[in-house]
Amino acid sequence: MTVALESSGVAPDRLLAAAADLFYRKGYSGTTTRELAASLGMQKGSLYYYFEKKEDLLYWICMSSLDRLQEAVQGSLAPEHDPLTRLQALVTTHVTTILDDLALHATMLLELRALTRPRRTKVIERRDAYEALVREVIGEAQRAGGLRGDIDARHLTFTLFNLMNWTIIWFKPRAQDGIAAADFAATLVTIFLDGARSGGRVVIDPPGAPRPEPAPPRTPR
Repeated sequence: MTVALESSGVAPDRLLAAAADLFYRKGYSGTTTRELAASLGMQKGSLYYYFEKKEDLLYWICMSSLDRLQEAVQGSLAPEHDPLTRLQALVTTHVTTILDDLALHATMLLELRALTRPRRTKVIERRDAYEALVREVIGEAQRAGGLRGDIDARHLTFTLFNLMNWTIIWFKPRAQDGIAAADFAATLVTIFLDGARSGGRVVIDPPGAPRPEPAPPRTPR
């Protein structure tokens, strides 16, 4: 007999955390249910009271990751704040949320493709809803003049997600560096806003564009 994770007798957070830790360290395909049971101090057969197959856990990890991100970000968006301040809060909250539970969120980002199509589709729908929230915050900042309006909001959204999400790969907080997740998030805010803020622009010619002729040398007098 199986039961939904959120209503199971074992603490669902503990079960998901153990699975996420193993999937993050060993990969989804490289993790066995026997290893998961051992990490929880359970018999392998006992796990199947809570789920039917390993994919169930990956699905719930992915959905939990997106739910937590959206809930945290929505809670950070104070309606009385100006759009640029709301965007700063969004970036800070998204990055710190990911880095505070790296195994959970990295598993969602790295292992989503391992889900079978029906479940992957459901997770992508949930992800798209969260992306729509972020895109709306970016659009508000554009309409208020805080961000350049000549860049498609979708492109800014995709760029921002790449900047935020892939910190799971290259940001390694170490005590000796003295860099906290919140401080690092503030750096990302600066990088993104200084590149997309209204005002002076750097114009980059497209590949193959004709280059101006160099000025002739000055004749010495």
